[in-house]
Amino acid sequence: MLFQNSFRSAIICGALILLGPTAFSQARISSIQGVVKDPGGALVPNATITVTQPVTGYRQTTQTDAQGSFKLVNVPFNTYKVRAEANGFQPAEESIDLETTVPFNLELSLTLEQTTAAVTITTGSEAMLEPDRTSSDTDISQTILERPVGAAPSRAIESIVASTPGFVTDDNGRMHPRGSESQVQYVVDGVPVTDNLSAIFSTSLDARTLRTVEVLTGGIPAEFGD
Repeated sequence: MLFQNSFRSAIICGALILLGPTAFSQARISSIQGVVKDPGGALVPNATITVTQPVTGYRQTTQTDAQGSFKLVNVPFNTYKVRAEANGFQPAEESIDLETTVPFNLELSLTLEQTTAAVTITTGSEAMLEPDRTSSDTDISQTILERPVGAAPSRAIESIVASTPGFVTDDNGRMHPRGSESQVQYVVDGVPVTDNLSAIFSTSLDARTLRTVEVLTGGIPAEFGD
């Protein structure tokens, strides 16, 4: 799992992941920065920038400075919609795929507000599809994390993860991903937790302290080692 200011968490599981020492992996968080311009190319100050992720419910907002620049930090890896709004202009929106710690540079161009109203209907599905990824990746909504399931909230993270595809639990509460024998690895903000966190061995990470959780059950990225 991954913890930082964003409390980004990832649970890595699968037959290829073994318990024991693992390579140190970098935190899966980055930043988004850029500028907002008007139709003439002039920079737009005090524009509102909003980053959202429809699956996890992630949302972060900021404003451009006097030079029309903005920056949002501690953004977990994922696909996002970035929206810019300013008085007198129509909103501009762009979908991005954040998957590297290198800051994502973005230039948003606003158009002048029209005098006639128009209605646009879109499904927004392009922000949920990640055709360039080969891993089995499940993002857990922040709403679920804030309202843990089960009678014992302190162990709710196991119940939440076990509800994702590919998991079964035994009578002792241990999780078995994809038919493997308790091969679950937690990574917190890029730092692997090599201790066994099964219910019969130790305490658990409290789901209420997490902001986002990512569950990988196949095609584990090379950055996690072992």
